[in-house]
Amino acid sequence: MLIIKKYFKKLVSVALSAVMVMGMSVTAFASETDNTSVRGVYSPEFPDAYIITETNSEPVGYSIDSTEIQPATVTATVFVEESYAVDRNGEVYVSDSHLLSKEEVDDIGIDNFDNLNTLATPRAAKNSYGKLTLTFSGTHSKSGKSVSCKLTADADWDFGSFTSSEKNPAVGKDFMGITWSGSFTTRAFSCKATDLVGNVTSAVMVDSIANGGRVWSFDESLFEDHFANYNKNIHATMTIKKNTMTGNGNTAEAVLKYIHTYKQTVGSISMSAGSDTVSAGFTLSNVDEQWSLVCTVTNIPY
Repeated sequence: MLIIKKYFKKLVSVALSAVMVMGMSVTAFASETDNTSVRGVYSPEFPDAYIITETNSEPVGYSIDSTEIQPATVTATVFVEESYAVDRNGEVYVSDSHLLSKEEVDDIGIDNFDNLNTLATPRAAKNSYGKLTLTFSGTHSKSGKSVSCKLTADADWDFGSFTSSEKNPAVGKDFMGITWSGSFTTRAFSCKATDLVGNVTSAVMVDSIANGGRVWSFDESLFEDHFANYNKNIHATMTIKKNTMTGNGNTAEAVLKYIHTYKQTVGSISMSAGSDTVSAGFTLSNVDEQWSLVCTVTNIPY
């Protein structure tokens, strides 16, 4: 009996050791798979939205010890349907805007989104279709103990060329912002909007938070006489920098967020502070008619 107990204790000890090893292996595996260069492309309001995502093969933090790194770039395209109605005064307004699921895009035919004018009759349509593509990239470089990262963001609308201003993408202002973790500071940043005919205007910075982010607003629809004009491209650049790295091998992330509204915007932007490990963020309050698209670039040494 004593011998049996002795072997039973030994067997239990071996089993416990195996479980511990398995647990350590799973933890290590999770840590490795979380170490990505571009991630977090999603719409909070439409989790089932069909998003076509493309990334390059060179992450921002591909080699932490390198002086210069090839940019990590993520491109995300979503498909949009907007519906129209008539108010009591006979004015046409956007009654709904939403991102389409893969099933809905397949029903319409994804190839049809390359020629959007075929999807709606300009004067009689109750619906119109379009695409929004976000492109976000980051390139960092180090010099001694300092590090800087250039962030570039683009939002490109494609809603076809309608002949009535009623068929613009929705009335009101849209918002685009870049936020980051790692307590970086920034001195160089800009955001410009380009309309269908090539006119360029500066977007208005509506909020900022020290060492955390900047947010701009801009008119989406540009009403002109019998011509449906809108801001087709919004381009933002920013360089964030730390004179002395303090991350001890850890990395930071930057987040691009685009908010689309489809009413006369009267809400306000509010920002939350970031930290070394969590990016700052922003929200638009008091506007129910909105949706957003988010892209993340990570592995920025800080």
